[in-house]
Parts: sequence; C-alpha cells; structure tokens
Amino acid sequence: MKRIIAVLLAVLLSISFAGFAEEEYTPELSEDNLRELVVTGVLSEGISADDASLQRVITRGEFAEFISNTFSSVSAGYVADKVLFKDVPSDHKQYNDIMYMVNSGFMKGYGDGRFLPEKEIKRNEVIKTIVSILGYDYMAEELGGYPGGYEAVAVSLNITNGVSFDYGEHILKDEILKIIINSLDVPLTVLKAVGTDGLQYHIDPTKTIRTEYMKLIKAKGLVTANEVVAVKGSKAAEGYIKVDESLHLKISDLSFMDFVGLNVEFIYRPNEGDINELLLMYTTEKNKVLVLNRRDFVDLTSGSSANTLKYEINDKSRTARITKNAVYIKNGVLLSNPSKRDFKNVVAGEIKLISTDGNSDYNVVIIRSFNNMLVGSKDAFKY
Repeated sequence: MKRIIAVLLAVLLSISFAGFAEEEYTPELSEDNLRELVVTGVLSEGISADDASLQRVITRGEFAEFISNTFSSVSAGYVADKVLFKDVPSDHKQYNDIMYMVNSGFMKGYGDGRFLPEKEIKRNEVIKTIVSILGYDYMAEELGGYPGGYEAVAVSLNITNGVSFDYGEHILKDEILKIIINSLDVPLTVLKAVGTDGLQYHIDPTKTIRTEYMKLIKAKGLVTANEVVAVKGSKAAEGYIKVDESLHLKISDLSFMDFVGLNVEFIYRPNEGDINELLLMYTTEKNKVLVLNRRDFVDLTSGSSANTLKYEINDKSRTARITKNAVYIKNGVLLSNPSKRDFKNVVAGEIKLISTDGNSDYNVVIIRSFNNMLVGSKDAFKY
C-alpha cells in the first residue's frame, strides 16, 4: 500500500494539477484574492491587503468560522441540536461554525470536554484539517501521519505556497486565508471502492471545494460583448456580457461592461435556467494595454498592413501599430469607419489600445470622451 501511495504522490508532484500549475503565488494576499474571499463568503466584509489585522494570530474558533463560511452552500442554515463542549455554549458567537466542523469530522475537541475556541491554532493543525477536507488524509497517513505526512501532501498540492514552513508555530490570518485560496481548486479525493487490498480512492479532477461546497466556477476567457457592443460575434442581451462569444454572464454591476476586449479571470455562480451570475472579474497579464490621455494623441494614419497611431508623452514622439481589422469603440458605440477625427474631437477622456493576445499590434481601440461642465452657484433660498 505504501508503494502505491508513493507512486500517487510522485504523480501528484509531477502534474502539479496542470489546471492551476501555471499560477504564480506570492507571499502576500493580493487585492484580487481578498475580493474573491469576500464575494465567495469566506470574509464577511472587504479588507485591504495592507490591513494590520491580517498580521494577527487566529484562534480555533475563528478558523472554524472561516472554513464554515467556505462551505457556505452546505453549511448555511446549519443549526446544532446539542451542546458538545462546555466552553462552547449555544450562545457562543461561533457555536454553529464549530459544531458544523466537529459534526462533519473536520475538527475535534479535547478529551476533557473542551474545544478551546479561544486558543490560538497552530499551522500543523490547519494543514491537517485542510488536507483531510480535500480527502488526502489516507495518503498523509501512509506517508507518516501527523504532522510530517500531512505537510508532505500539502506541499505536493501547492496548498502551502506563499506560507511559512514553521509548522509548529501559530498561524496568522493572512496565511490561513492564503491557504484557503490555494485549496479552492485542488481536485478532491473520493472513496471509490472497498477492495481486497483495502479502501480504494480516486482523485476527481472535476470536483473541488469551489465547485462542490461553494457551488461556483472559476474560469478565464476573452470578454467579447456587452449589451451595447461586440468585439467578436453578436452583442449580449440586456444585463449580460459574453465571454468567448458563448458564455453568457448576468451582471449586477455595470462596471463589468468595461471589460469588453480584455482577457479576464472571473468567478460566477451557475443557476437554474442556464443563468450564470457573475460575481467577480479582473484582467489577466495576457492583455497588453496602452492608455493615452486625449492630449497625447497626434495622428492616425492608414497603412497597407496596419494603421499607425502617433502620440507624444513628455515631448517624445512615439507610435503604436493597430491591426487593419481592429475593433474601434467610442463611448460604447462600435465605429464602422474610424478616422482621426474620432480621436481629435475628444474634449476630455482617454484612449485605450488593447492587444488581446499580447502581441505588439493592438486589435481593440476604446475611446472614452466626455465634456467638462461648469455649473454656477445656486442661491439656496431661491427655489
């Protein structure tokens, strides 16, 4: 059995779960990470990456709350039917979170009838809990058990990327949140069968904490249309945007319309009736974007293979190549025959050039123009 586990771990390390192996991890939580934790319900309110509270240690009760929130689609509305620990009464602020974690087998109390919710949780406790939730505890036990076996599996799964390896010490809030982020898209392991050699497990690449416990999907693509304009294919229906021409996402925030022409990473909730609710969207590094102020523009000339936009920054003349089949959008309207007049008559605003494939030539041009208006004073006593 140990030989089989060793082979499985070797495979795990070699593939690094190709679906997210190309992700780059940083020691800190990014602003996008924190926004994701809010929209997915792990955090109840927004917080900035430089907030001092991220550097404080976390208690066992707080950790239970974080994980319970992560499992919100299945833990929501959970109400414990009896008190199990003398230090976690029914009116404790994390009572239902702790009871959910304990009754689900993810955490347990101490032998003296206490849970110690105010006790600072240690790194190796967090690692063991997360590895067990993902279903890899059988592998960890075969590799030596707690704590070394769990640490080895956690490393192979990239769970601890960006987190200190001093497992005996207490863990900070930003490190726990980082571990949660790292764990959301790890394939779950499920019990496949009970054979003559014991229990048989299966790594299911289609099931993750995000899909099974949050009921959410994270994906990447090119925003090709909103309800006003399309850079590819047809426009989206009112109140929707389209990704890669085929995925329709319902939006509640009009700012999502501004992502047209950009490569993005996004999170959405698939609902009944084929309605996909967009929760979060941000651009990826695949985009090449040049943003110019109106006064930077000099000229637009047409060439046989590409158009050339001339501009000046700090009195230095520069050029940008725009593909012949580029899409031009001005104030949300598609320009069928763009000319330099469309740039010149911009009183105030910006010009954004986008290369959706990261090449040197730009294939999307977005012009935003607005007029400044001076409003005179008004006598407050005259109506």
